[in-house]
Amino acid sequence: MEIELNTLIDYVNGSEDLTQTARGNAERNRDYYDGKQFTDEELGVFAKRKQPPIVINRIKPKIDHLLGMERNARTDPKAFPRNPSEEDQESAAAATESIRYVEEENNFDQLSSQCFEEYLIEGTEMVDVVVEPRGSEYDIVINQYKWDRIIYDPYSREKDFSDKKYMGGVVWTDEDDALTRFPGREDIIAETYNHESADTHDDKPHWGDPKRKRVKLCLMYFLHKGTWMYAWFTRGGFLKEPKVSPYLDEDGYPECALIAQSAYVDREGGRYGVVSNYIGPQDEINHRRSKALHLISHRQTYANQGAVEDARKLKQELAKPDGHVAMNQGIFGQDFGILPTNDMAQGQFALLEEAKREIDAVGTNAALSGKENKNMSGRALQSRQQSGLVELGPIFDGHRHWKMRVYRAIWNRIKQYWTAEKWVRVTDDERNIRFVGLNEPIMQDGIQVGTRNNVAEMDVDILIEDAPDTVTLQHETYEMFAQSIQASQQQVPLEILVEMMPGFTKKKQVLERLQKISEQNQAQQQKTEQLALQKANLEMNETQVGIQSELMDIKKTNAEILKIFSDMVGGPPQVT
Repeated sequence: MEIELNTLIDYVNGSEDLTQTARGNAERNRDYYDGKQFTDEELGVFAKRKQPPIVINRIKPKIDHLLGMERNARTDPKAFPRNPSEEDQESAAAATESIRYVEEENNFDQLSSQCFEEYLIEGTEMVDVVVEPRGSEYDIVINQYKWDRIIYDPYSREKDFSDKKYMGGVVWTDEDDALTRFPGREDIIAETYNHESADTHDDKPHWGDPKRKRVKLCLMYFLHKGTWMYAWFTRGGFLKEPKVSPYLDEDGYPECALIAQSAYVDREGGRYGVVSNYIGPQDEINHRRSKALHLISHRQTYANQGAVEDARKLKQELAKPDGHVAMNQGIFGQDFGILPTNDMAQGQFALLEEAKREIDAVGTNAALSGKENKNMSGRALQSRQQSGLVELGPIFDGHRHWKMRVYRAIWNRIKQYWTAEKWVRVTDDERNIRFVGLNEPIMQDGIQVGTRNNVAEMDVDILIEDAPDTVTLQHETYEMFAQSIQASQQQVPLEILVEMMPGFTKKKQVLERLQKISEQNQAQQQKTEQLALQKANLEMNETQVGIQSELMDIKKTNAEILKIFSDMVGGPPQVT
């Protein structure tokens, strides 16, 4: 069955039509994050009142705090062997370094944080993991698709789009750039200028803008008879004919290169982010504050007919700090007076405080954001923070699941496209640059007898290293340990202090340096002991030589005495 262009066009139009509400809410969420929280009609009312539109943006700090938490909890992928053999362990280490190499080459830490922002605000994050030829090799590239450039199956209900039938991305580009990318397609691009599209996806609500010479291009992955296929097209025709996806999964089947995740999905399939939960309390804060300000700066009056000449001018004077009210006749408090509205203003302030407490209770609490005024121990503070993290668990778990799928896609591309010998740089030690070889030939007598770290044959599990939130407890434990050591006045090896130090990222380098210093000191001490021993042996030898010399002198003296005595008495002395 041939894939028809109209089928894919219907996919695009269906996605745009059935997700208009979700896209409108996503635009609203972004506006609220940016502080644009009043409609044009509301701004017009403020202008008539000559009242400034005050926005107390409680959403942006909460989202920024979540973004900071994501940055502090960044993790790295790690490959684990499926068999305990030494060869598999070596292969797992090589796989880990190769995935991290691709991650660093694409600056994926920053890219994933950018995606996480859209995940929180608009509700969906998406990238593709593809390859680009570079000479005889392939570079693995990770590209982000902004939320307003995503096409997806509106009937998908899973947060990770695992039940999708199609998914794609929209690219708006100049006609010249489009022809450079797809040469020989002038007639197809020329047919795109008279077809309309949704407002969100394009700079102009058309498939093409003839005045600016811009066209909308679509990349789409779609299931056809159970197989993932892809195509590039515009309204005028195919720029790249539908083909089976060139990217394979871990089982060798074609897969969709687009990887997406949504924060929440409602029962109608609408996708939304964390900000949607803050809209109601945020609106109440703004409106309660504006209403209270209006009640404070304006007064209600009463008067008998003819007591004042111009009621409008009276209102203006009452609104001035130095206003003057002129009465034609009557007595103040009887014929003319001011109605008290303090109770109304106080009611608005009370509801304002309730709205603030309500929005503070959603998502990050005071302890989690570091704004707790109470003095707490590390364990108590962590307990408060953990209670806030429980509510945020599904959000971070979804983002973690998305990153896991990206890492697995990276590994699939490595296995599929890195078939030649390749060396990747390892950056875990800034003082000692080293490389890991992939598909490295093993030579013997000029003949290749095997391959070390054969990527295609590696069988590993890709996981994400955990970054547990135990820094607070570690600091508290370290302080208690330091205080106990100080009180006992005992000498503790520096290595133990460095090992226990929380949050210190250079532990490995420092411990290695301390180990080298310790080895040097031991070698120096051994050398000193050897010199001392040699000196002692030398002194002992000199002493022995002196004793032997003295003994020789004594023997010589005794011999001389015997000779003298023999000469005097005619024989040696008799010993009795």
